[in-house]
Amino acid sequence: MVMGIPTYWCDVRSISISNDTGPHLTAKKLIAVKPGRASHGFKFAEERIQRPRDFDRLIYRTDPPVDLSYLHPLQILTSACLAVPSSSKRKPELINRPETLYWANEKFESWVLGTQSTPRFLITQNVDALMHFGSTLKKAVLKPLETAQSQGVELLSFTTAKNKKNAQALLLAGTHQETRPILLQEYLPQIHNGETRLWFVNGKLLAWVRKKPRKGEFRVNMDEGGFLEPCDLSHPERKVATRLERYLTDRKVRMAAIDLIAGKITDFNITSPGLLSVMEDTLKTNLARHVILGLSKRW
Repeated sequence: MVMGIPTYWCDVRSISISNDTGPHLTAKKLIAVKPGRASHGFKFAEERIQRPRDFDRLIYRTDPPVDLSYLHPLQILTSACLAVPSSSKRKPELINRPETLYWANEKFESWVLGTQSTPRFLITQNVDALMHFGSTLKKAVLKPLETAQSQGVELLSFTTAKNKKNAQALLLAGTHQETRPILLQEYLPQIHNGETRLWFVNGKLLAWVRKKPRKGEFRVNMDEGGFLEPCDLSHPERKVATRLERYLTDRKVRMAAIDLIAGKITDFNITSPGLLSVMEDTLKTNLARHVILGLSKRW
């Protein structure tokens, strides 16, 4: 808005389609923002029913889980974008690209970059296989494939019979009695030094910080005592960042927030890359301006 780029906000629940009106949504124009950009500091105009093709960019940034409530509105928006001819002077662009949002699972997308870029992991719904894999690691992290913000994440030990029994119970619960695959990932003790959040726009590294867990915790949850601090990137982290820049550019992923522990990719956030405003406070710089400028250009 300050930069002269009109901006609108839409409640995902209003995204609809009918054979009479086609795809439509309820949007309200942003007219003022107080310094700090806290949620209560945004002022909007009255809501209006509009069509997706009324906009140049549609940023679909709905928090996981990536379930039917996430996918169905995305399908409507994708249909709306595809319905506009390529020759049109105003063909809306959906960010991030729908094919990436559909097919890339954030918990193991990093595997495509090679095994050296990720901790050891196994994804399956077979609890016997998960138990065998966990026993070789001695300590592992259980992660559901569709959640965010550490929901359902557990640290499992496989060192004693009691620990194994507890781990098996958690794996059975996590797989919904062996009906859903889950991720079992190598535990990296370097998490106690924090994980590095890398923020990318248009395939270029924009900024980075260290995410620190609260004392005695292995999860980095910003709502439960986690915090950020400025940091320098190590040589292994810079190498991974360079590889990520090439990969994100090739896949045309316009926004991504990727986490590293000890130079290994542990989370690949493309559905709802976050922490930007908190990073701004930590780094004392306006990152949103660079994001908006980047997204305002065709790529």
